[in-house]
Amino acid sequence: MHNLLKKSQRNYDSAIILNKEEKYCTVPHCAYYSCYQLMIFIWGNDGTNYFGENSHNKFINEFAKEIQRKSHKKSQIFSNEMRKLKIKRAQADYSKNEIQEGESSFCIKTANKILNILDTTFKNIIDESK
Repeated sequence: MHNLLKKSQRNYDSAIILNKEEKYCTVPHCAYYSCYQLMIFIWGNDGTNYFGENSHNKFINEFAKEIQRKSHKKSQIFSNEMRKLKIKRAQADYSKNEIQEGESSFCIKTANKILNILDTTFKNIIDESK
């Protein structure tokens, strides 16, 4: 299995474990990066084309365009959910406010939706690496 796939899965697993251990402030970070790392893997490079200011937004937008080629509905859901998760990740990482249990669980559910979209839309790419 490719290292980015492993990292993606480990981050998702970590989000679940941290949520159970009530370490809510770290869950959004792990949930977000589980999705982002899978995106980098699917894209087929190390993501270096997307460094600098707004790099994650640019990458998310490009990725949504790729999903839209296969399903407009999935692309809309992906974009909306990824942006929500990115906002929660930024709040968890940079805000002085604590992440609560409900927000933590929301991040896991949101990551799960995104990962399912990625898994079903790009199944052939992911399966080739397993």
